[in-house]
Amino acid sequence: MSHGMGRGILYGTLGNGGTAYFAAKSDLSTFLDDLALVRPTELTFVPRIWEMLFGEFQSEVDRRWSDGADRAALDAQVIAEQRRTVLGGRFVSANSGSAASISPELKAFVESYLDQQLVEGYGSTEGRGYFRRRPGAAGPR
Repeated sequence: MSHGMGRGILYGTLGNGGTAYFAAKSDLSTFLDDLALVRPTELTFVPRIWEMLFGEFQSEVDRRWSDGADRAALDAQVIAEQRRTVLGGRFVSANSGSAASISPELKAFVESYLDQQLVEGYGSTEGRGYFRRRPGAAGPR
């Protein structure tokens, strides 16, 4: 909990009467299972977690893929299922925060995966606040 964003999320959640959850294992080996159980309403992740979700998506598509299949339809089917099963189907907002922005490719995937805009934040690990880039505003790349 030495990360400013982590503390801010925890304090904001508890201060608003919400329930905060932590991953069962610090190595994140159970994170996707934990996420499905919690069914969060707000997704605020560092890029590593978005990459983990992308990897889970790719693995499932690869597992189901067969020659001649409609790839776009398969992608849409897996996304719809994972929104409900992996992410819990209750999220209403999505944020990404770290000291650097996520890649444009990963951001495009996340926004497609969630079917909503991903708000990016920037800041140092120890910092108390961070900057959220407005849609269309110039910022670090």
